Amino acid sequence: MQVSQLWRYPVKSMVGGRVDSIVLDELGVVGDRTWAVRDLERGGIRGAKKIGSVMRLAARDVDVGEVEITLPVGSSVRTTDEDVDERVSAALDHRVRLEALRPADDLEHYRRGAPDSDDVVAELRGIFGREDDEPFPDFSVFPPIIAEYESPPGTYYDVFPLMVMSEAALAALGAALPDSNVDIRRSARRSWSTPVTTAPALRPRATPSSTGSANGRRLAPSRSSSVRRARGA
Repeated sequence: MQVSQLWRYPVKSMVGGRVDSIVLDELGVVGDRTWAVRDLERGGIRGAKKIGSVMRLAARDVDVGEVEITLPVGSSVRTTDEDVDERVSAALDHRVRLEALRPADDLEHYRRGAPDSDDVVAELRGIFGREDDEPFPDFSVFPPIIAEYESPPGTYYDVFPLMVMSEAALAALGAALPDSNVDIRRSARRSWSTPVTTAPALRPRATPSSTGSANGRRLAPSRSSSVRRARGA
């Protein structure tokens, strides 16, 4: 298995970008999802599952702790600009506020906002994008803490800090949906950080973990990409 691309997403659910190298610590990719939008109408940190138009915006790091966001009209705004919340809200047609990642013990920051529906089943179908005749995912793989919080406290990930997608899987998705535009930039934004090259007929045996290891081994980077562990991690 060879790592062919590395992606990082400074703002939750916004388009990110490819990077030449990443550093991994116990929370995943350093610098990944360090910002998110807070829903000022229903409360809670939100991603594209609740505010789909967030996916039309793109983000990139410009300085330590500072991110530049490109709006759908092509203009850009930085997290340090006084009008950033106003301009992002206008682009989303939804009142939001950009908020930086908070410590894990700030539990109120991560607590879930109000649901869109009083019907629990309808709410879950909306979150997971399931039609009435489609089954739910296996909830047993999710940590119980996300029932109360929008993400594991201390992170802006939905559930897992690092995920890997094979190019073979992406190709299979394109073949299964020939009328769809399967764009790696849009597929990767769902959480994938490291697309890997695998033989088309083979299924990867390695299971990614939160430390960036596969079956207890470090992922082997290609010449153009590198994966490093943070000191002390």
